[in-house]
Amino acid sequence: MMRHENPDRFVYRDDVQATYDRLTGSTIVGLPDVKPEAPLLIDISVTNRCSGGCSFCYQDARPDGQDAPYEAVLEQLARIHPAPFQVALGGGEPANWPDLFRFIGGLGSMGIDATITAGPGINSDGLWHLGMLTQDETLKAVGVSLGDDEQLFFRTADECNGKAVAH
Repeated sequence: MMRHENPDRFVYRDDVQATYDRLTGSTIVGLPDVKPEAPLLIDISVTNRCSGGCSFCYQDARPDGQDAPYEAVLEQLARIHPAPFQVALGGGEPANWPDLFRFIGGLGSMGIDATITAGPGINSDGLWHLGMLTQDETLKAVGVSLGDDEQLFFRTADECNGKAVAH
């Protein structure tokens, strides 16, 4: 039997016999016809603040939007049992969210992986945050919504230690 060097790579959920691979983000469900006790993945819009002005945005994001209070969101996530494997952060522009570091740290302390979608509304501080969070493996992946700015992907990919993918 092949074993991976990192025993923490795989996480198992008994309620649906699901295995999550922290390296690839893949989930295999052994009992696909059984309803899980709690979600395996949760997608959260943590802000609707964004200055990107993307024509494809369905979030009604705008520069004067509001941010979610990270303590309240973490508190709600802590009530979910069993915990989800992963939380995907979106918005507006979640990389610019002032509580991003604390929130992702809180997810990590609960054993939940984080991914994020960034877009044309990202600022230089947001890019720096993504770079720091991907460097230490706290943030597993960055999806980049390109819009009309093709260079955004290259700037983000360069900053994110190979964790960025275009979509």
